Amino acid sequence: MWRLVNDYATDPKMNMAKEEAILRAREEDECLDTLRLWVNERSVIIGCFVNVKREVNLEMCERNAVDLVRRISGGGAVYQDLGNLNFSVITKSSLIKLPDDVLEVYELVSKPLITALRNLGVEAKFHPPNSIFSNGRKVSGLALHRLYDTWLIHGTLLVDVDLGTLYKVLLRPKVLVANISELSAQKLTLNDTRFALAKCFQEFLDTNFEVDELSENELKEAE
Repeated sequence: MWRLVNDYATDPKMNMAKEEAILRAREEDECLDTLRLWVNERSVIIGCFVNVKREVNLEMCERNAVDLVRRISGGGAVYQDLGNLNFSVITKSSLIKLPDDVLEVYELVSKPLITALRNLGVEAKFHPPNSIFSNGRKVSGLALHRLYDTWLIHGTLLVDVDLGTLYKVLLRPKVLVANISELSAQKLTLNDTRFALAKCFQEFLDTNFEVDELSENELKEAE
């Protein structure tokens, strides 16, 4: 049994704090393995080792009211807004037999995401080390953090992001990006995408989801 958390709060600072709170709770066996689906307000989320001045245009962030938040996982800077869907897998590695190799973990977790995209009319492929591409453009990226034998693997999915602002606030995007809403013949909404991801992750994990919210202890820890 897994827990499915559809989180509709959009404060990026609180959302990143929740990621760490769930990770700690799972390590202490205070919650089930969890799939969390969530969205941030306009923000740049930076990896734990990122040199901000090399990757982020701070002046443009301030001018465009874009918040800046550091996460506990690695990787580069990513722009997010209400058109971006985040997904998080928090699990004990022994329960889904995650490989020891980080690159293999990324590829494994990307499989249900790629299936969901194809169901939404978007052909996509895993691109090492931690990205998903469609038609030569990046639509998703993953990052992770490990706490003993508990893993947090989370990622982004560009559904209908303001790409103009993205290119303003990120100094040097490594690749061209695209919204899946532009790539699909279907009219996609964020809720369509939430449903598709939840369905494909459930099938991939071969489990039933218990739809729930974060516990009082998790919220207190996040605060």
